This record gives sequence, structure tokens and C-alpha cells, in this order.
Amino acid sequence: MRHLRFVMLAALCAAQAAIAGIHDTPHLDQRQARQAARIEQGEATGALTHREAARLERGQDRVEALEAGAKADGVVTRVERARLDEAADRQSARIYRQKHDRQHDYNHNGLIDRPARRR
Repeated sequence: MRHLRFVMLAALCAAQAAIAGIHDTPHLDQRQARQAARIEQGEATGALTHREAARLERGQDRVEALEAGAKADGVVTRVERARLDEAADRQSARIYRQKHDRQHDYNHNGLIDRPARRR
């Protein structure tokens, strides 16, 4: 009898772990954290203006909302996971583009600092 209870408890724990793994997105969560750190670093160094950083943070919020919608039914399907990865890819490209454009705010005064034109 004790052995049967132990086996049933183990099976229940395994089932819960399997179900929990279906709707977890640890890879996307880590990626979102890295992208948020890139935005913060860009704003701190002046590579991003305040407006650019705010726009990128709103984009991060949209990806998080997509993730919450995908997790709402308790299962993140393969199609939903692909859609989330695609949205994160687009957001990453936006971060790169904004950090490497010619708009900077090195002195953090809210104005765009542009390099002097070559003559």
C-alpha cells in the first residue's frame, strides 16, 4: 500500500512537471531580460536617446503581452512559440538599428547630438 502511494505521488509530480514545462518559456524570458539590458545600456551610454529608449521599451512590452496571450490557455504551441521568437527577433533588430544610428545623446540633455559634418 505504501509503495502504491509512493508510485502515485511520483506519477502526479511527473505529470505536473510535464504540464508546467509546456507553457514555460525560459528562453524567451532570458532573451527579454538581455534585450532590456541592451536598452538600458544604450540609454546610459547615450547611444539611445530618451525617446528611442521609450519606444523600444514599449516594443518589449508588446512582446511580453504576446507571451502572456500565448500562455493564457496554459499551453504554448509550436506556432505560438515561433511567433514569439519572430517578434523577439524583430525587436532585437530594432534595438540594434536604434543603437547604431547617428542619433546620440551623449551629454544626456534630451537633445540629439550628431557628429559634425565632414567638409
